[in-house]
Amino acid sequence: MVAYDLRVFLDLSQNVSLMKICAEVVSSFYVPVGNRLLGSDELESVIGLSRIEKSFPVKMLCSVFPGFADRIRDVLMLMFCYLVPRFRVLDMTVMTKSADGLLYDARFSIDEFPRLLGATPRYALPHGYSIIQSNHKTSSFLSSVKALSSTLSGSDFVFVLNEYEYRYYSEYFPSVKLFPISPPKYDDSWVSYLQGMIDVDAYFDGRPYAVLLSKRGGNMWLSKEKRAKFIQIVKNVVIDGLGVPVIVKLHPVERDVETYFQIFGRIHYGQKWCFSGDHPLGLSVNALFAISLMSSTCIDLLANNVPVIELSNNDGMSENDKKDYFGEEMSDSSRGYYRDSGLVLGAETEEEFKDSLAHVVTDPGRILRRQKEALNDFIYHSKCPIDYVCEKIIA
Repeated sequence: MVAYDLRVFLDLSQNVSLMKICAEVVSSFYVPVGNRLLGSDELESVIGLSRIEKSFPVKMLCSVFPGFADRIRDVLMLMFCYLVPRFRVLDMTVMTKSADGLLYDARFSIDEFPRLLGATPRYALPHGYSIIQSNHKTSSFLSSVKALSSTLSGSDFVFVLNEYEYRYYSEYFPSVKLFPISPPKYDDSWVSYLQGMIDVDAYFDGRPYAVLLSKRGGNMWLSKEKRAKFIQIVKNVVIDGLGVPVIVKLHPVERDVETYFQIFGRIHYGQKWCFSGDHPLGLSVNALFAISLMSSTCIDLLANNVPVIELSNNDGMSENDKKDYFGEEMSDSSRGYYRDSGLVLGAETEEEFKDSLAHVVTDPGRILRRQKEALNDFIYHSKCPIDYVCEKIIA
């Protein structure tokens, strides 16, 4: 496994289920530094390396010489890996020439691995749904076109997860070979594996729960104040009102956990709420419903028959912010793709959240049917997608 940045391993350390999976199925872990690959056979060792990169001495040196920060960081990491026996340093160019092919994430790796992208054939398997608004020309969409334009070619094979992605690549990269496919993570064998890792009794003595799909605050569509307000709404309506415990699934780069302790209550941790590092597909086992703070992970819960309510509004967003996030062609009434398409119920206030939740509680089957119909229009559906990916690569 080659990650585009050491931060990936640091984020991975926060995810219990993925840590277990990686330790079982990946034989070695690497990160590119210059024209070298630094790595180890032990996942914990690479996570430790990522902590060293973020350590105070390294930060101090980089702050003293800000113009050489990247170079200083790279040299220190290289020196450390050369000196410590459990690490190995490989020449990236040599590795590329001996590679049979490259399987990469089109969302991130395209800019980070210019040398590795020389390997042919190359297979791109997107990790999420970042191009869902490709027909709305948002600035993030246009930047993704620019990033991919210099690297994608006729030697690339791209697995596309839905019709939006198919149109995107067909229009902007017509020479790329496309394979429509159901998201591999929804393969029945993989879902069963993840659910088998969940100890349901470990959460609230086996009681059913709600899953809160969190998001870091501080951006144009979810300020820190708005995020705190939504968390308070969840406490008022779900924990205090319904008496349903809540599992909080943090975003991989989310660091503000103190807000949860302040609002949900430190003394209630483990009884009325808790954080979880388990995969959302696993958490769906005993979930009554899910609440999303504009998280794309809502699709994972919905795909596994858990109805979703999204807490979001446009408060505090300028007209330019709205155009940047929703796209030039979306109407003033738009609240984002997931709500507009019917994939989730929407709520902007506490009263609206209560109303939406009442529908979910009283008639979950009807709500789920409507959301699943929208899901069927959103993603491709194919049998055994993991086998399909393997067959295409091996062939």
